[in-house]
Amino acid sequence: SFVRVRMFGPGHPWHAMDDYTGDLAHIGLAILDRDSGEWAPEFEEALAHPVGDLLVMDRVVLEPAWRGFGLGPALAGAAIRRLSEG
Repeated sequence: SFVRVRMFGPGHPWHAMDDYTGDLAHIGLAILDRDSGEWAPEFEEALAHPVGDLLVMDRVVLEPAWRGFGLGPALAGAAIRRLSEG
């Protein structure tokens, strides 16, 4: 499952993440400044173009028969690329 966090909306991005799940709040603490809602400086430096909303992969479930083949990261990357195209 994926969660889209609006970075430039009326609400505070970290509060929205915290309200959703504890896991998402933990991700938010790693990449956002909790007070301002802006990108954390370390995270912003790692981004090529820090603009737009945030797409977070919250959960991935791969059927047991398909596990162990390295498909998880490949499929996750493909899903993110497809969903981030607008």
